[in-house]
Amino acid sequence: MILDEIYKIIDRLTPEQRQQVKQYLDHQPDVLRDEIDTILAAAQPVSLQAGTMNIDQLLQAAHEMWDGLEEGEIEAIVQAMNEEYVEPDLSTDE
Repeated sequence: MILDEIYKIIDRLTPEQRQQVKQYLDHQPDVLRDEIDTILAAAQPVSLQAGTMNIDQLLQAAHEMWDGLEEGEIEAIVQAMNEEYVEPDLSTDE
């Protein structure tokens, strides 16, 4: 398995090299966030109107969004989405 081979290689690294690997891995969520920001900046805005959403299309789009991503990439995206919580504005009737 590839992961076992990676572990063996890491075991042979010097402490400095291990630190470099750690820094690389720690930086990956930032890289993914930058990629997401680039994609979103180029995306055309979609106008949504209340009561017009097709839930089947929404679910299909959600599944397609995750296709091809590795577990670590999905975890980084979920973490990025959970980092900021915005309190709902309860002063409106919506």
